[in-house]
Amino acid sequence: MGAGCGVIFLAKGGIIGGRTTTWDRLGAVKMTTKMMILVLGVWLAGCSGPARGTRPTVAAPKNPADSPRIQKKCKKSHGICEYRVLPDVAASRAGKLSTLCSVIVPDAAPTLAKISFGLQVSGKKVRYRECHDLQLTLDGVPLPPRPSEYHIALGTGFVVEAVTLPLSADELSRLTTSRKIEYRLCKESGSVSQWDHDLLRAMYLNWKAQ
Repeated sequence: MGAGCGVIFLAKGGIIGGRTTTWDRLGAVKMTTKMMILVLGVWLAGCSGPARGTRPTVAAPKNPADSPRIQKKCKKSHGICEYRVLPDVAASRAGKLSTLCSVIVPDAAPTLAKISFGLQVSGKKVRYRECHDLQLTLDGVPLPPRPSEYHIALGTGFVVEAVTLPLSADELSRLTTSRKIEYRLCKESGSVSQWDHDLLRAMYLNWKAQ
């Protein structure tokens, strides 16, 4: 990702660089890749458009807990700690849905953690703006239906989309201990890979160990 890669962020509201921004209708804010894009607790990989040229191959760590896709950040000034599974940028660039997860824990009320699970993809065309219903099934048992949230970031020649679903702490626990996580996004069906499942479990254990 080059430092000059421009991104236009479109959403009904969100937090950008620690500053809350709200629009009455879809608005646009230009930013560089050095600005972290936080949308309702989910990090969008702002410049994860289609790969250009040859990139060096980096071996994946054998231990999920060592993966750079797992992050923990505590902000004392905000009184919160954030635990995240970041999307697989390479998979997203290839047009594949990639898993992401976020747990935001207030220091003053740890039991009121805000949890979301989602899928992200990038490409040249918008795929999910008009249809972004997300349904999760754990070991064949569907979670109760609920509204999903749609997020989009536009770059030069590509678009990054993410669809997220709020979860309770109990549901996240069930998700990490299940044998299989299946999803249906609009009319597309699939399942979370074993590696991403392991990443979710490692992030959850890291949160609960605190």
